[in-house]
Amino acid sequence: MIRNLTVIVLIILMLQFLNFPFGYVSSPQVIIESKSLKEALEKANDGDTIILLPGVYFEREIDVNKSVRIVGKSREETIIDGNETEQYIIKVMREGVLIENLTIRNTSREGWSKGIIIYKAANVTLRNIIVEDSIYGVEIWDSNFVTITNSRICNCTRGVYIHDESFNNRILYNMILNCAENGIHIEYCDGNIICYNNFINSSVFSLGDNTWFLQYPAGGNYWNGNIKSVDNYWGPYQNISGSDGILDEEYGNLDKYPYKGPIYNFQVTYDQKIFDIILSTNSIVKNLHFIENSTIVINLESTDGESGFCRVAIPKELMFCSNLSLWQVYYVMNGQVKEVDNLLILEDANATYLYFEYSQRANEIKIISEFPSRLVITLFFIITGALLIYFKREIKKGKILI
Repeated sequence: MIRNLTVIVLIILMLQFLNFPFGYVSSPQVIIESKSLKEALEKANDGDTIILLPGVYFEREIDVNKSVRIVGKSREETIIDGNETEQYIIKVMREGVLIENLTIRNTSREGWSKGIIIYKAANVTLRNIIVEDSIYGVEIWDSNFVTITNSRICNCTRGVYIHDESFNNRILYNMILNCAENGIHIEYCDGNIICYNNFINSSVFSLGDNTWFLQYPAGGNYWNGNIKSVDNYWGPYQNISGSDGILDEEYGNLDKYPYKGPIYNFQVTYDQKIFDIILSTNSIVKNLHFIENSTIVINLESTDGESGFCRVAIPKELMFCSNLSLWQVYYVMNGQVKEVDNLLILEDANATYLYFEYSQRANEIKIISEFPSRLVITLFFIITGALLIYFKREIKKGKILI
């Protein structure tokens, strides 16, 4: 009976903390390396991965009607050039398509040419791509659950055009710049989420009930034209004295919590899982590293400019402290380690948000938590297992009665 009880308790605890997925078996994929996307699509079957080698592909009117992954070897070096087509470069008409690590460019600047059309499709992902020099960069037409993330859309008339019953799409962590008419143009569509993007010299147009910010302290987007607003207050109503990296006034009756500085999204891998660390700062960021002893290191380019500020959102599953006061944040300047100024620490169910200030002459920032989250869970299981073994032995000896 005791043995059965031990097994049951351990299973319940594991399911509770790990949210164990049942019954998922990944299917094998066929990988096709090619120097022509059209030719590769003719050979491909549903579920295949097409890898495009570096180079410039002069192709257009490419119809994707299979559920495939289209992956370039390098975003900047794997280029599909539309050669000034008046139509489109890529048209996705099937669910479950992924396009990643590519540059899509150069359609006609007259008429209604498009870089990518997503037409009557669902669950399509555009990730880490560049779309440039087109009338419509990406057109989402009667399509749902499309995700555009970690991409750059620039030098278009309309960067992203969403219309005709396109719902529940997500546009996250993108750079949208120099779009002559609108960076994002939404016509009578609801339920789309547009957050953590940088809008540079690009306005937006929205008809419909869409989300341009997440609840405080998560925030919305960065708008480089929003120079009149200041950051003197923090809190959900921006009425508590002190800075938080969120501007005090909303932007354009759309974004209630606009960011003060440009937004960076760094992805780190820990324990075979990818985490997004969202960074907003007026400093020049070289890179970000996560060290498994629960430390984030941000490398900066040292300058003689104004005071630096930084806002970091860290997933709790990656790093957390049992008490917010245990977070430690330092910057390194001229080989000296110093504590940051005006440290503000906030949290919600998913992440911890740190805002702080420092000298722009700093070349490194270190953020240290109490423990990495996975370490806490591991220790929990070790301690729980040890206790169960102890009680089992004591019961056998008759020292504990049940």
